Amino acid sequence: MAARKHFYLVVDAPDEDRIGGVDITDTRRMVSEKNKQTTQQFRNLETGDTYTEDAVSLGYHDFDDEEDYEERVGEVVTEKLGEVDERHLEDAGLDPKEVIGE
Repeated sequence: MAARKHFYLVVDAPDEDRIGGVDITDTRRMVSEKNKQTTQQFRNLETGDTYTEDAVSLGYHDFDDEEDYEERVGEVVTEKLGEVDERHLEDAGLDPKEVIGE
């Protein structure tokens, strides 16, 4: 069964370790548009605290199945990062030349 995954580059977050990382979800976030930076609000289910993160939607990819996802996710993330404006990569603290190999 096909597995659609949605990708988001974290540009700003309270937890600095998340900045520059890519979130992968099974469903599209309500406030997102490919190659646009948006602010997302989240709730920590353990503490009940809310927080915001800025992220850039990298779009989605349809994998053949979960096995295909596990085998190719790294390759697809690299492709998706290459499809967004370099300024978003820089905002996330990434070097575009290293990320997209130019």
